[in-house]
Amino acid sequence: MGVRQPPDPSTAADPAAFVAHLAELRAWAGNPSLRTLRILGGTTVANNGDTVDALPVSTISYVLRGARLPQLPRRSFVDAYVAACFRAADRDPGDAVARWLDAWRALRGSGARPASTLPRDIGDFTGREEQLARITRHLDDSGRVAGVVAVSGMAGVGKTTLAVRAAHRLAPGHGDVRFVDLHGHSTDRRPRTPFEALTSLLKTDGPPPSDLDEAVARWRTVTAAAKTLVVIDNCLDSAQLEPLLPSGPGCAAVVTSRTRLTGLDGACHIALDAFTPDQAARLLREIAGDERLDAEPEALGELLDRLGGLPLAVRLAGAKLQHRPHWTVPALLGQLARLDGLNDGHRSVPAAFDLSYRQLPASTRLVFRLLSLHPGELGLPAAAALTGTCPDETWEELETLTDAHMIEQPAPGRYAMHDLLADYAAERRDREEDPDVRAAAVDGLLAWYLHAAHDSARVLGLALPPAPAGAPPAERHVPGDREAVLAWFETERANLIAAVGLAAREGRRETAWRLAASLAPFFQVCGCKIDWVGCVETALPGTRESGDEYGEAWLLDSLGTALRGLGRVREAVTARSRALEIRARIGAVAELPHNRATTDST
Repeated sequence: MGVRQPPDPSTAADPAAFVAHLAELRAWAGNPSLRTLRILGGTTVANNGDTVDALPVSTISYVLRGARLPQLPRRSFVDAYVAACFRAADRDPGDAVARWLDAWRALRGSGARPASTLPRDIGDFTGREEQLARITRHLDDSGRVAGVVAVSGMAGVGKTTLAVRAAHRLAPGHGDVRFVDLHGHSTDRRPRTPFEALTSLLKTDGPPPSDLDEAVARWRTVTAAAKTLVVIDNCLDSAQLEPLLPSGPGCAAVVTSRTRLTGLDGACHIALDAFTPDQAARLLREIAGDERLDAEPEALGELLDRLGGLPLAVRLAGAKLQHRPHWTVPALLGQLARLDGLNDGHRSVPAAFDLSYRQLPASTRLVFRLLSLHPGELGLPAAAALTGTCPDETWEELETLTDAHMIEQPAPGRYAMHDLLADYAAERRDREEDPDVRAAAVDGLLAWYLHAAHDSARVLGLALPPAPAGAPPAERHVPGDREAVLAWFETERANLIAAVGLAAREGRRETAWRLAASLAPFFQVCGCKIDWVGCVETALPGTRESGDEYGEAWLLDSLGTALRGLGRVREAVTARSRALEIRARIGAVAELPHNRATTDST
């Protein structure tokens, strides 16, 4: 033997010296071939149950030539390699393996840990304390299985920020921490395949794998041995993700995606919503400071409304104030009048939305654009009327949008869109939509609301204009009893009022007045007199512009009753008198106005 005593691993001051000692150990053992070391290293059982070499030839070569530096070899490699060298020298290893592992642990504990690819944590993290606690609690309690948390949410809602904060908090309990971006929603890169992602994750653990099966087996072996924590960011779907999940007790994964990963079984799923106004204000103050924000409280409220609690939007707005000390909050609001004002040259709210939008099927993109015509939260029947499709098809499209976090589902069967996404959808609609498609969508939606309101109001037994002309919608609303129609009105009240405004703006004057008149019985029964007056005053100018005196008389009659209920008697008398004059002129005096019992006393 060229060396009488094996090298002392405790004298290694750093990973490079440790690897040099491993090479010296082979020389001391008589320079056995790599194939001999592979045979003497024996086998081990991978996590998938396969029996594999403990010391593959390629791995030995990779480690001994220093390709892993500045990282240490893995513990399992050191264990098998030292034992194989002693067997090659025909020597009993005794406690040699333990001494080498002690030296390995000492270097690892002194800071020679595997280099972390985890992005930096940020100091102004705020607003996600509850979700952070859920992640850490779930992964701390995973026990004998690898824990997985999937964080989903719309673009810009702060998924990666939360995942990285959680990983930094959990890192001390893990032997290895890794980060990989799958580019599931990237502007300039296609999504990574599982093989590409695993090759990246394994680049410090031996030569590149030759195929996906080898990559998955090695990844699971590596992660199980090191109790690995991995952050898998920007995932497109469950198929892209599944091969990347770590294996073994104590391992953990935090996954982010813009889509709900419904195929990921056994995971803790956390869907992020936009910030509350208080949370948004707190982040804005962290970035921009208190002085300017406190000086203009009304403008601050408008700014928070404009940002809609979207963390990316709050950060971009805060950075503009931070780096422009002479700007006022109203000046910033002026810059944000258009959605493309929310950008800093590198990050952009519209660009973030673009990525999600482009990955939707064409039919779903159309539904998304048309939904921007609706004034607020809507139900499935109204959505079907808006899109001109049957409820089953509409439901599938809405569920696709919900899974992609392009719309929200605040209650079963009810759908809504974040304000900034609604602005984005409207901009897309104005650029892309055929005017005839847009007009048909408006007509379908308004026809559904008009017929539903009129049919439901008849249950209350108060006078109404004649039924709307034209064929009713294919999926007609079927009202129930008095209690049911009042509950329906309470659910849809904001939409019905907004529909009157939509009809007036879009020039559907007859629809506007008939819908306003059909809502009057509900307003009277429910005591919503201010809304009543507002609807009538919205629709009334259209009757005058079109010369529709019949509609004008109905609305003036209705207005007189509503004003009387508000104690505005003089205005009520004026409206009622004008209605009677018109009725006399057009020969409609005999028609009972709705609510006759109260209008006669005016």
